[in-house]
Amino acid sequence: FTTRPIATRGSTAPERFSRLFNSATPFAGALDELSRTDQRERVADVLLNVTEPYFRRRLLIAARKQRLIGWRGEGSGLVPLRVHALNFAPQSSPIFLAIDNGSPFWLGTLVENEQHSKIVATFGGEWPTDCVVLPIRVRDRTIAYFYADNQDGSVAGAPISELQPVMSAASVGLMRFIQERRVRRASF
Repeated sequence: FTTRPIATRGSTAPERFSRLFNSATPFAGALDELSRTDQRERVADVLLNVTEPYFRRRLLIAARKQRLIGWRGEGSGLVPLRVHALNFAPQSSPIFLAIDNGSPFWLGTLVENEQHSKIVATFGGEWPTDCVVLPIRVRDRTIAYFYADNQDGSVAGAPISELQPVMSAASVGLMRFIQERRVRRASF
């Protein structure tokens, strides 16, 4: 994908969503929308919406100062207060540790441990059959993670090769958000 000047500020939410879902494929629409945004919550909206047809439960986890913190989530059994209470060290999870050590994604069992119990608690406590975790990276640093499962169904058919460019586009939108925030702070 290519980046273009930011053009979403003057658009209304329905216009943005119509662009997202009237594209040739949902992934193409997501790439287009993410290439133009600099709003953190808009990035979350796009990721959670475009992945809804594939996963019953979806969670975005921010990576900040050696901690993983719940950002946003949607799906079956979601407990919003538990999303915001999610907070643990990535080193304590084999999944996040593997991704931090260079694995492009995780597709498999969510090993039962204390940190993963916190993730499962955000969806009311029911353990999934398996899960997928994709990193959202800026350069070599993971700034967020996309977690998804299908509760008691498998995610083995997840469209990972289509989702990876979407996560890369999300990183561009988040980087714009970070840069714009730094500029605003510097101007005060």
